[in-house]
Amino acid sequence: MMLVVALAVSSVFAAAIRFFAQPQLLDAYATRFQFVPGHWFAKSIIELKRNDRNTCVVLGASNGREGFDARILERNAPGVSFLNAATTGGNNEVVDLQSVILERHDLRPRCAIVAFSTWTMFRNGSPELAAEEYVSLLDWGEVIALPSRPLLTLEGHHIAARLILPLRSYARQLNLLVRVEIHRVRAKWLGLLPVSRYESFKSELQPPDDYLYQRTPPHLMQDWEKLVARSQAFSSSSRYGGALQETAMRRSLDRLLRLTDGQVAIVITPQTPILDPASKSAKPYFDRVMRAYAGRIAMIDCTSLRDLSLFVDEGHLTAHGRAILSTEVGEVLAGGVLSGRATTTAHCTGVPIVQVALKSANSD
Repeated sequence: MMLVVALAVSSVFAAAIRFFAQPQLLDAYATRFQFVPGHWFAKSIIELKRNDRNTCVVLGASNGREGFDARILERNAPGVSFLNAATTGGNNEVVDLQSVILERHDLRPRCAIVAFSTWTMFRNGSPELAAEEYVSLLDWGEVIALPSRPLLTLEGHHIAARLILPLRSYARQLNLLVRVEIHRVRAKWLGLLPVSRYESFKSELQPPDDYLYQRTPPHLMQDWEKLVARSQAFSSSSRYGGALQETAMRRSLDRLLRLTDGQVAIVITPQTPILDPASKSAKPYFDRVMRAYAGRIAMIDCTSLRDLSLFVDEGHLTAHGRAILSTEVGEVLAGGVLSGRATTTAHCTGVPIVQVALKSANSD
């Protein structure tokens, strides 16, 4: 009985802390250390809060994170700010999670560019809320409403603990900040010590590159056979579709349409032939969802970007590949794909939002 009372009191206290101190807690993520998906997205939320109504946000998993350079998008679509907030995720459910967080923090971007890979529409592999630190940006209601029902998974007790204990979700980031501050004070008054003396593991306190593959040499050709073997597990049609995936995609797209007043574009990102069998198996399920949004959401298909020299591995672009994709998607956006005009570039084909659907969305 006492345990139940203690948990109830702690839950109320946690709710009060989250309600009254959420902005201050969120600010802890203004300093971004080693790449952790939740931390990464929290930093994007802070940046987006400064000017969300004039910012087009890029969402999705690592194909989006590695695929888009916000500065290049801005050069090719003048007058619009871009923020690449894509992180990582087990599958396309990460977009549902990201859109929930946008809504929780009352953010309404000018538009949303959603990076989708058809082949990642598989049934399992949902983002890990606790391990990947997304839970710090959510509350009980958002967690319970997620189609994957994460509280019923093996990590459910970790998620519940971080929701009940008010600072548990932020402890890791606050701990990093404290150690950096101790390093700074020690350097000022007693002499400089290397930051490595304050790290639990190498590079923990070093800010990450914007792109995880920035310093990774392309290994597609050297590891071709290994990557082919790894991808075979995703080739069976039984791995794809299902109510969970379709519900997550529909909820995320419906939510983004509300938040952006109908200004949503899906970019089907490039991949190598290694992933073609998996994409072929997943495509019918992906298309079934997309048909429900025809004319309401712009589709930008960039899968004809197939030059193998532009890939680090089977599905992530090099810096040169990222520049090409960002340039062409920027040109499609500048061409008016969000306002009813089809645009085609060397590798991307933009199917626009139709005017009737656009007027309907703006009048709601």
